[in-house]
Amino acid sequence: MIRLKGKLTVISFLELTLELSKATDLVSPELNNHQRLVAFITYNLGEELNLTRKQQNNLSVAAILHDIGGLSMQERLDVLKFDALNPHKHAKIGWMLLKDYREFAEAAKIIKFHHVDWDYGRGIKKDGEDVPLESHLVHLADRIATLISNKEKPFNQAERIYARIEDASGKKFNPEFIKAFKHIKDKEYFWFDLESISSGGNYD
Repeated sequence: MIRLKGKLTVISFLELTLELSKATDLVSPELNNHQRLVAFITYNLGEELNLTRKQQNNLSVAAILHDIGGLSMQERLDVLKFDALNPHKHAKIGWMLLKDYREFAEAAKIIKFHHVDWDYGRGIKKDGEDVPLESHLVHLADRIATLISNKEKPFNQAERIYARIEDASGKKFNPEFIKAFKHIKDKEYFWFDLESISSGGNYD
């Protein structure tokens, strides 16, 4: 619950997070529930990797707010390209917006580094700071989401998307995370759920 001026309001942390995500995705119709797509993909990857409940919770919050630092339409559209343009600026702004709130502190650090490439293991550090593995998971899910075209059903794109991701194994993405994606991409329901989210459905 969120307390305002000493009064307890009926707003859950989950509701607040979802509303923040929706608001930032209203910047452009081209975003098409992008953050929700990334959250769904990230959650499924986390399950495949047997992450703890706490890790999954922090990961889900980070994923659904990962582009909150994109303050202009152009910034948001630039990072929808697979090879994102100047991606670290909005990631750092997102971290700055959230880091001082206790409920978002863990997610904020994940967001700060969510565009760091794996770079054959060197991506565990960025500017002298430790990069959470969860940041690399959001990075992978984010790039998967950018490869989904609205011109055909997601299920029909599975092999094309996986091939593009696998081609960047080691360089952009942690190979262990790509193995998890390989298992997920063969599950039909995963792609049908993605289609539902793209069209405005729920993922819970």
